[in-house]
Amino acid sequence: MIFDDLVNFEDYVIFEEEATAKISAFLKTLNKSTELGKHVIDGENIFANIASYDTRAEGEFEAHREYVDIQLLLVGDEDIYFDSAIGAEVTKEYEPDCELFKFTPETAGKCNLRVGNFAVFMPYELHMPNMQSAKGQCANIKVVVKVHKSLLA
Repeated sequence: MIFDDLVNFEDYVIFEEEATAKISAFLKTLNKSTELGKHVIDGENIFANIASYDTRAEGEFEAHREYVDIQLLLVGDEDIYFDSAIGAEVTKEYEPDCELFKFTPETAGKCNLRVGNFAVFMPYELHMPNMQSAKGQCANIKVVVKVHKSLLA
């Protein structure tokens, strides 16, 4: 898991150079008026989903097999819980259409995602996004860029 300010995104050597350039170019086009829905950046290798939702008080952990998640907010504030999958109990089996697992871990860390931050979750890293922060329930607009694991550096 990586958590930092968006201005530092290109400092991380996570993806192949060409993939990083495409992701960075896309991120620079975003603003709170960017259209909701799926945005194709490089076919099924790199795409983004932009959604509007209210944060929640309860949730479940997820982890992906095939894609890295890059999450950032255009509007709002939320907590994201994270943990290791080692020893976690699977509560919902793999679903090919959405590339996720559900887990019940024993311990978890937390980061507060705000506009101007980003969080990266590698395949199999547990994360529980969209959670209420100390600010209470928020109306968020979030971008989740999905990057196929084959593009990792």
